[in-house]
Amino acid sequence: MSANTSEGSDTDDSMDNITLTQVQRCGRKSKVWEHFERDFVNVDGELKAVCKYCHIKMQVLSGTTSLMRHIARSCPAIDDDVRKSFVSTKKKQPCCMQNMEKRSGDNTLANDGTPKKMRAVRKVAVTETDEENEGAEDPKTLNVRLEVDTLECPLCLAPFKASIFQCKNGHAACESCCASVQGKCPSCRKPIGDIRCRPLEKLIASMLVPCAFRTQGCKEAIKYAEKLTHEAVFCQHAPCACPIPGCAYTGLLLHEHIWGAHADGGGENAAVSFVREATVTLHKSMLFRVLLHPPDSRVFLLLNSGEIQSGRSLSLLCVGPRPADDQALEYTMEVRAGRKPGALSLSASGTVTCTRRWQGPGHPPAEGFLFVPDAFWCSSGSISVKICLRKQAVVEKP
Repeated sequence: MSANTSEGSDTDDSMDNITLTQVQRCGRKSKVWEHFERDFVNVDGELKAVCKYCHIKMQVLSGTTSLMRHIARSCPAIDDDVRKSFVSTKKKQPCCMQNMEKRSGDNTLANDGTPKKMRAVRKVAVTETDEENEGAEDPKTLNVRLEVDTLECPLCLAPFKASIFQCKNGHAACESCCASVQGKCPSCRKPIGDIRCRPLEKLIASMLVPCAFRTQGCKEAIKYAEKLTHEAVFCQHAPCACPIPGCAYTGLLLHEHIWGAHADGGGENAAVSFVREATVTLHKSMLFRVLLHPPDSRVFLLLNSGEIQSGRSLSLLCVGPRPADDQALEYTMEVRAGRKPGALSLSASGTVTCTRRWQGPGHPPAEGFLFVPDAFWCSSGSISVKICLRKQAVVEKP
């Protein structure tokens, strides 16, 4: 068995330098193939397998390690019971280890009848990818493996961030939990919230971890405290969920999916394509309108919330990651009372909120909105909304 095979795999996962015919004819005995489509797809000359749950296309010529990691950890659409069942099968002892122990137990006596000295079977920890071993190791850094809960607050179970406090007995907690327990350590009842845990803060500040979507192509090494924010907002390889009610699509091609599956829908499902500027008609009963921006394949939602008395609140949301290269999406929204020249108008501008998954009508974005009084809506209950979009460089505050 290859040294790079993950423990518990059912077949040799080393599949480098093989042809499409060889991959299709190979036994594919590993349990992970049960969670991928039977037929491979060819993307730009590269052979890929398609996940049955989130439909992400993943490389197959580099072995099944990345496929197993996707099903066990990363897939956002898989059922929890299915994931747990798959993980439990991977924890079984490898066949080669069972055979070695079986052979060693078949003949436990030497020729003279005395018990043989049993040879210990040692499990060797192997790296998950060859990329981790490339290049010489930096003498000023240290690569270690830690259990995830080691770096989590024991009270709220959230990852530790900047400020970490400890009591006199060494029990640690995050800043928000220190306030929620009113400054008393739940473990020993000693005061907590005044003494900073500097060594742990320094450790977390210096830690670099891979993105959860590494198997989808993200090569970023990010700070541990920024991992969740990166994966939720900034990662360009994170799958996004379709905002159309009743649609279960989650993937990297949301723009193409909506254009192909929902562009011709009626009412709230009608998608509008625009380039930098769009004018759309919005009815009071519509919870949102879908706006597609082909130049960068982005999906926007013009949200219409009725939680404000005597009017409606309009806001703009991007279902996708924030732009890379320290840029932000800026918008201007304008609503006019009627189409006559000189008619009264309302406008608002700001930064577009980005998210991978819209939570629904009851969860509008927290950042700015435009209040439109009931008097602005015409007799048919509709208004015309003009939206202008642009990218702006992010200026860091001193």
